[in-house]
Amino acid sequence: MSTQVGLCAETWRIVEGDALTVLRGMEGGSVHCVVTSPPFWAQRRYHAGPQELGAEATVGEYLANQVAVFREVRRVLRPDGTCWVEIGES
Repeated sequence: MSTQVGLCAETWRIVEGDALTVLRGMEGGSVHCVVTSPPFWAQRRYHAGPQELGAEATVGEYLANQVAVFREVRRVLRPDGTCWVEIGES
């Protein structure tokens, strides 16, 4: 999937890159805050390849991919961590 996610870790660094790749490389319970604006479904192309989030054939596939990303977000968040998501539709 090719969505961007910014993560503020314990050292207050910002990490940017493919969401699942970044998240899967992080230790569970290690992140204070996640801030993301995932691509909206069928709104625009970022030319990030065939697995690009938002370019799925159906909204169901899009939501399944979002769930996969946010399962990883939940895994890496500390118990007192927060997640901020900007998402909309038109």
